[in-house]
Amino acid sequence: MKKTRQPSRGAIKRAEEELKIGAKILEWEIGDLWGHVGTRLPDDEGIAVQMFRRPEDGKKDWLVHFDYQLNKLGGVGTAPREATIYTEIFKARPDVHAAVHSHAPMCVALSLADKTVSCVHMQSGRFGKGVPIYPDPIYILDDGINPMRF
Repeated sequence: MKKTRQPSRGAIKRAEEELKIGAKILEWEIGDLWGHVGTRLPDDEGIAVQMFRRPEDGKKDWLVHFDYQLNKLGGVGTAPREATIYTEIFKARPDVHAAVHSHAPMCVALSLADKTVSCVHMQSGRFGKGVPIYPDPIYILDDGINPMRF
């Protein structure tokens, strides 16, 4: 029987630290924010997701690990309701290692206005003529809905 190599605890800790830093930067830059940020675990063993807001004062930060079938592997909390966003993006795009799901007030307002989000910053030049917006205002709750179809 072939043994599978488990990622080192150090590699997992580094992924968690980078995830926390990414979440903190988004909070600093965007402000009032609901949602979460997720990353692939080392060796693609699953996904780690960090919620932007702490669940309650005095509680540990909500950071959970789950596999591609949404089974909890460890951490604090449960896989978010929209966890399939991460699993489907990571399955469809092996080159993508992190994704963000958020409800920033300005982003919500712009998506409801049905207008193109223009790129006005040098760092946003990679988006060309506009930032892609998922066309359906629905929850992506199962793997029958492909989040990469826009």
